[in-house]
Amino acid sequence: MNKEKIKEFNNDYLRENKPNFIIVFVIIFLLIGLINTTPPNNFSEGKLITIEKGETIKNTAELLKRENIIRSELLFNIVITLTKSNVVEGKYLFHSKENIFKVADRVKRGSYQIPTEKITFVEGETSYQIADKLKKAFPNFDVDTFYELALINEGYLFPDTYEFRLTVSAEEVTKKMIDNFDRQISNISDEIENSSRTLDEIIKMASIIEGEADSYSRQEVADILWKRIDEDMPLQVDATFVYSIGKSTFDLTLNDLRNEDNPYNSYVFRGLPPTPINNPGIKAIRSAARQNDTPYLFFLTGRDGNMYYASTFEAHKNNRRLYLD
Repeated sequence: MNKEKIKEFNNDYLRENKPNFIIVFVIIFLLIGLINTTPPNNFSEGKLITIEKGETIKNTAELLKRENIIRSELLFNIVITLTKSNVVEGKYLFHSKENIFKVADRVKRGSYQIPTEKITFVEGETSYQIADKLKKAFPNFDVDTFYELALINEGYLFPDTYEFRLTVSAEEVTKKMIDNFDRQISNISDEIENSSRTLDEIIKMASIIEGEADSYSRQEVADILWKRIDEDMPLQVDATFVYSIGKSTFDLTLNDLRNEDNPYNSYVFRGLPPTPINNPGIKAIRSAARQNDTPYLFFLTGRDGNMYYASTFEAHKNNRRLYLD
């Protein structure tokens, strides 16, 4: 066979078998694409990834590639873009290997997959007590930052049962508790607006009620304390000492009661304390928002746990002899 015949034969063969090359090319392309959808061999199982607020799809793809979560930045960009989505900020935990479609779906929906923990704060707990609970429940919790935030919002961290991710930040906890406070308060907004007191005054009083009264005596204690304020009498309650110096009724000394350096000393200073002394629940807040006429000016909690009222100081002193001494 001469050269001309061989060349003609090869050309004919290539023309006839050209589709085979296309098929091979498509197969190779698909295989490469398929491989890029699978997790990397060195996938970071158990890795915690943080997508910052305002992060772009491109930067997120770079982060996931760098942390061995995905193989292809380009494919990740295409998947997210084609779904007309964006990435959701937050911390993501990757327990085990996931393909690129699963990873993309999670970050566009904010599926963090971080375990959560329920925690309950009861009525009348202080920022110290709340911070202590958070530290025990979440070992890596930034308790110092939380306390700084909580202290300036004392009284407005609504006591309730919450469910937080194990990676929850101090800012997230504070915001969630304050947001809950706002929602709860909206349910009694009419009572607050009809009160002659400001919300700040009501919350301060409600915190005292939590420290001084039980579930059966909230309203009576509120009525007595508002009456004292209206008559320009010192409140003379011991709960403010628990907050300021950590002493209860049975531990207070005469020096404590006479101390003029303690702004929370309600025996020396008239009016409400500088800040709420704990975080009250809705029942105490509702009691503080109301004010009824009362014949009483004094009350005390006896060693038996019962509440005793008196209209005069002499009757109050008698109650002290009977139920405290």
